[in-house]
Amino acid sequence: CLYYVLAICWLILYLKKKDKLFVDLSFNYKPFTKIKQMLKFAGFSILGGASAILALRIDSILVTSFIGAEANGQFTLAIFICNVAYIPATALTDSLNAVVSAISKNQDNSELQKIYTKSSRNMFIQTLWIAMCIYVSFLSLSQLMPNAEKVAYIYPAIGWLLLARIIDAMTGVNHHILSYSKYYTLELYLLLLMAILNIILNYVLLPIYGIHGAAFATFASVCIYNILKTWIVYLKLGLHPFSKETFQIAVIGIGYTIFILNISFPFNAFANLLIYSGILSILFLGTIYYLNLSPDFNQLIIRILKKLNRNNCLLYTSDAP
Repeated sequence: CLYYVLAICWLILYLKKKDKLFVDLSFNYKPFTKIKQMLKFAGFSILGGASAILALRIDSILVTSFIGAEANGQFTLAIFICNVAYIPATALTDSLNAVVSAISKNQDNSELQKIYTKSSRNMFIQTLWIAMCIYVSFLSLSQLMPNAEKVAYIYPAIGWLLLARIIDAMTGVNHHILSYSKYYTLELYLLLLMAILNIILNYVLLPIYGIHGAAFATFASVCIYNILKTWIVYLKLGLHPFSKETFQIAVIGIGYTIFILNISFPFNAFANLLIYSGILSILFLGTIYYLNLSPDFNQLIIRILKKLNRNNCLLYTSDAP
């Protein structure tokens, strides 16, 4: 509460200093010219948010019901670890929210296609890289944690949940594109379908495979949900997020992951964790840069190198006699 209060106060002071305060006390103001449409959009947005929570959190309740609280703790830990892989993609998709809204309002499908493809490629690279590092080094990481055997047990679940995050990233900003189109009501039905599918799969798989079955249920429901949503966007708007670079990135990621998993080092867990993730990062990101599969990524690397070089030059100059 304190965080949000301070944030609101800072925004009010900033806006007041920059321009007139956004509060207008004029009684001639007519805010709702399309009240019916606004209420409909708000209602579907609220239901969509509730459905998303149900679809992605119901498995935790079912794990507790079928297996117990300890298993739910293991499953929640797996979800928490896998969500780390999606943090950069979340930041990117949030930053593109207003951009997609403005382009959708202008009905500029060619520009929307560019944003869709670029967001998919860049979100995919970031999420896939972090997911691969987590997966290849997880067993080493588990050895550094208390109750190492219980933590290592969630390894298969980690794999399925990371795949779910990768599929999410690969499909780009399809959520924003569909939400700001006239077909936004369809997303609610897709979310409800995902929730129902997740519940059915959990009921079938949980008693047999435990938390690994719950993880697969999440992966399957998220995968089907994103495939259907991407297909609807393509069918209704003629847009899709994929390019040949998307599939090249996927092949490179799969190849390097298999390669690293077949290498063993005779060092301690902490050293192995750094070595596995370090080698994979150098190979994967180096190949992406060399093949120029993402111009945005290459430009970012070039800016970082120029900044480091400039700082080194300044340091050298200040130390010179």
